[in-house]
Amino acid sequence: MDYKHSCSYVNAVRALRGFEPPPPPPPPPPPPPPPPPLPELPFCDLPSPLRLPPFFESVSLA
Repeated sequence: MDYKHSCSYVNAVRALRGFEPPPPPPPPPPPPPPPPPLPELPFCDLPSPLRLPPFFESVSLA
């Protein structure tokens, strides 16, 4: 086995050369901004309530 490929030789050469570890990974990107709020609709722009079938009109909710 060639001594230049052994781990101890490689580590010794790196130590003598001042081997530095690779730089840390870049920070993650910032989160996207929140969506803008939805505009509030005036009461008059809302659709009219649906008319229920006759069966439901005859049932008392009280």
